[in-house]
Amino acid sequence: TLGYDHALLRYNRGLSFARLNLTEEAIQELKLSLKMDPRNVKADYNLGLFYIKQNKQDEARKQVNKLYTRNNDLAKKLFDSLLPKYKVMSVDNGGSIKGRVSMIGKIPSPRFFPLIASPNLEYCNRISDGKGHRILFDFTVSESRGLKDTVVKLIGIEKGKSFPNKIQKMVMKRCHTPKYVIGARNGESLLLENTDPVRHEVVAYEFTTRGVNQRSHRPVDANTSQVRDIFVKDDTENFLIKCNLHPFLQSRGVIVDNPYYA
Repeated sequence: TLGYDHALLRYNRGLSFARLNLTEEAIQELKLSLKMDPRNVKADYNLGLFYIKQNKQDEARKQVNKLYTRNNDLAKKLFDSLLPKYKVMSVDNGGSIKGRVSMIGKIPSPRFFPLIASPNLEYCNRISDGKGHRILFDFTVSESRGLKDTVVKLIGIEKGKSFPNKIQKMVMKRCHTPKYVIGARNGESLLLENTDPVRHEVVAYEFTTRGVNQRSHRPVDANTSQVRDIFVKDDTENFLIKCNLHPFLQSRGVIVDNPYYA
């Protein structure tokens, strides 16, 4: 039989308190439950919801980070329940970002990928350099040293205009995407559009202070589209989207906290 101090009984008691709008009592019960059984991801999720109800956004974000590697679906669901850090307000005569990014120093050499390792050799040979390679230019620099494919963002902006409503699109054509760099907010949806007659194994990698972590990994079949959420850990600034079957198909992303980027 289950004793009074069993983790499950404490968890159910916490949910009962919550239904009676006794949020603080519910939080204490869930904390006790998690102390007895820290594997209960639903308790962590509901604890985050109760913190949101008390307007303790920072505590709720800690729960998102705690769930992130244990149950990513619940982490994303809790993340979507949080109030955004950036506040939308009406803006009159707003400014815009424009300018030029220049490359200083030696231009890194392009990368060569041997197509002999490609699972779709017959198709990939049509888009080779004529010597059995696919070339990827990570740095495209003009004669005047202008650097293509960059993102410039403003930081520390807490309120202002709204983010664009239109969903961003990553088109995969001839095992290449024209958007080599994108800016995206955490939690944003991205439309993956595969116009090739071959399947792409699209994987997302996040770059953190602790290293590189692989996140979503799902195939995008030939001539199909798929919506993928960009959801990374709180301290992530950069991410990479690439095809593991055709590694020269890739796009890099920069996490932005506000819509003031270009």
